[in-house]
Amino acid sequence: VLDLHDPMPEVFVSIFKGGEKHPFVRLLKLQERLSIAFADLAITPNIAFKERFLARSCPPDKMNIVMNSPQEEVFGPISEPLTPARQPGQPFRVMYHGSLVGRHGLDTAVEAVSMLRRRLPDVVFDIYGAHTSYVDEVLAAATGDGIRYHGLKSQAEIAALIARSDLGIIPNRRTVFTEINMPTRVFEFLACGRPVICPDTRGIRDYFD
Repeated sequence: VLDLHDPMPEVFVSIFKGGEKHPFVRLLKLQERLSIAFADLAITPNIAFKERFLARSCPPDKMNIVMNSPQEEVFGPISEPLTPARQPGQPFRVMYHGSLVGRHGLDTAVEAVSMLRRRLPDVVFDIYGAHTSYVDEVLAAATGDGIRYHGLKSQAEIAALIARSDLGIIPNRRTVFTEINMPTRVFEFLACGRPVICPDTRGIRDYFD
């Protein structure tokens, strides 16, 4: 069984800004094709990924979808209706968790929250993830209060923090990879009963209207 977790040519193009004709991209496509030919069965996590693999290298009868999903023992399922996270006198909490890298668009989210605070001054943006030089750059450029970086947290801690937030955000930049990706974080927020703002991309539209 071959786990095609991500289409690696698209990942490479998104991270390193290489074109489709870059020698390493062509090598990745060759590796993908040979791996699929060797395997008896291939699995991938969403519809858009499946269609990408079928279009260039995989016979339809070999490919199946096994979606990424939150750990149920950590993120749910919810057995009782949640009360609103926000209590009187408390700030409205927007939350981001995940890798702190440029392609995930944290700088755009920080800029948006800074603009929003001009009209809703009690908004707080909580950021969780392993420290990177990128997050230092984003925080240094942030204006005003309300942007708070808390570092890396465990999955159990993230689930508890989501339950105490009011809104999740996934501000990915549009690339050839994020266009077809279905972020598991969408399901993590929803499993904890919280709304989430996410990109209007093909990978997400396959599952949400």
